[in-house]
Amino acid sequence: MAAHVRKLDDDHTTWTQTLDDVEADLTTVSGVTLYVEAPDGTTAVSGASVTVVDADTVSYTFSASDLSQTGGHNAEFHIAYSDSTTEISPKDGYYGVRVVQNLN
Repeated sequence: MAAHVRKLDDDHTTWTQTLDDVEADLTTVSGVTLYVEAPDGTTAVSGASVTVVDADTVSYTFSASDLSQTGGHNAEFHIAYSDSTTEISPKDGYYGVRVVQNLN
């Protein structure tokens, strides 16, 4: 999977991701949240609500404080169903978010 790339302190970058391995139509689930782990193992984003774009696509606009470290971050989406169960995407690892330094 190609990583989403953004600049450090950019608070206008929207990440749109297709969740190919999710069993349900995302427009019918109770909610979808995002979790991101920073390169040093700390939590960068914990349970942030994402926007469901369509049946298999979500988006999230990072705030400047979400990703304060440069480098590779691991991310996953948690899909909540009405019966209180949860499905996690991707099933085989993580989505990548790479943060690069600004030139100034």
